[in-house]
Amino acid sequence: MGLNTMHLWMRTEKLERGGVNTGALYIIIILLIITGVAYLITGPTPTQTRVNTGTEVTRGNVNQKPINNNQRLQLYSFGGATITPPATGSCRRGGINTRPEIIVYYSPQHAKAISNEGQIKIWVNDAKPPFIAPGEIVTRNTGTIVTKGRRDELAPDGFRIAPAMYIFPQTAEAGGQPYYPTTIKGSFNNSEPRVAYGMERIPASINVRYPHTVQYGWNVRDLGLQPGSYQLQFLVMDGNGTGRGVGCITIRIYEAPGKRFMIPAN
Repeated sequence: MGLNTMHLWMRTEKLERGGVNTGALYIIIILLIITGVAYLITGPTPTQTRVNTGTEVTRGNVNQKPINNNQRLQLYSFGGATITPPATGSCRRGGINTRPEIIVYYSPQHAKAISNEGQIKIWVNDAKPPFIAPGEIVTRNTGTIVTKGRRDELAPDGFRIAPAMYIFPQTAEAGGQPYYPTTIKGSFNNSEPRVAYGMERIPASINVRYPHTVQYGWNVRDLGLQPGSYQLQFLVMDGNGTGRGVGCITIRIYEAPGKRFMIPAN
């Protein structure tokens, strides 16, 4: 064997022993192609985290007391066009609305929604227990009204002493129908200072300046309102019996899940 022939043979042997294994390379390429096609067909592995869609439901209570299932579905935010507060002179400070600041909190808040199984509530805060209808008797343990007081008695401003809610356009100024609270809890004055237990705490972020707070509540079902949007006006007296707070909000009432809406009999 010549020298050149031997060098060529040795070079060929090295290539065969140390060269790239083309068979394995082909297998790897085929596997990559299969994986890519599978990804395009099935997409990425789905996340195991549940994705919430639709309306967010929040509980209707404003403190940490135990609540029932109806209250758990009481409040939620609703979208759509921006809702402005009702337009009436008494909704702003001035005229009969001499002390709007005594109404410190609403539930639901303006532009929120409430179940027809829920309760509309406001909190009134003053240096003295706010006045309710003279002679009205309230159960001390629950805040329910057992004897109606003299609800037609008028304050010096010509409007009722008793706390009341009105539904637009039948406002207090228009001589509309007053809706009186279903429950009264906290500190109040019905010809003498009294207390009823069970008042819910308002959020800590709300500025409460005075020592006496009363919570007025209206059961939505007792109002006989169909699901829809409503503008509400609230008139309350202060602790002196001479100043008045007026507040106005717009809310939406919706039918509670699994509940059939029925208007109560008269």
